[in-house]
Amino acid sequence: MKIACPWIPLTLTAISLVLTSCASKSTYNEFVQTINFTGLDHYTIAEVVVEGNDLNEADVTILQKASTDTLTVAMEARDFSAANPGDFTWQIHWEKKATFNPSALESIDPFREELNRRDEPSQRFARRWHLRLEAYLPNNPAPFWVKQLDNLFDAIELNEERVIASLERAIKNFPVRVEKNPNLPDIE
Repeated sequence: MKIACPWIPLTLTAISLVLTSCASKSTYNEFVQTINFTGLDHYTIAEVVVEGNDLNEADVTILQKASTDTLTVAMEARDFSAANPGDFTWQIHWEKKATFNPSALESIDPFREELNRRDEPSQRFARRWHLRLEAYLPNNPAPFWVKQLDNLFDAIELNEERVIASLERAIKNFPVRVEKNPNLPDIE
């Protein structure tokens, strides 16, 4: 069978590629504004916000304690120290919401394991945990650093290990503390 207009399938393919690329969601990833990082030595963890339906006290406690402990360890490993008030403040936001058929790349589980579960009916529409980690400078309502991770794990799979793995993944690219060299001129 011969196609009368051979350019039509090519055109339709190109249009579909353009439309699907426009459909991808944009999320914040890490630095969202320019700051002087050399002035940041001390941090504060403001609060751990937990939102969603059917929250129970045990889940909220696990999320708050494991989040605070994990972020503290990660900041100390980067040579920052806790202080109140700090040079910058962390806001940790967990949200439990229903999502439909998430990407296998979003999960904290190994890719192959997540891919194997995608055909299960229970995996198509379920309540999942989402994490948003933000860093703020004092007296500035806009964060300078944001990491948002959606569909990390199913709500029924909540445990301390998953919370720790999620926060470690979120904070992975936050830089180490920069010590100002007194021998260099000040550029401000």
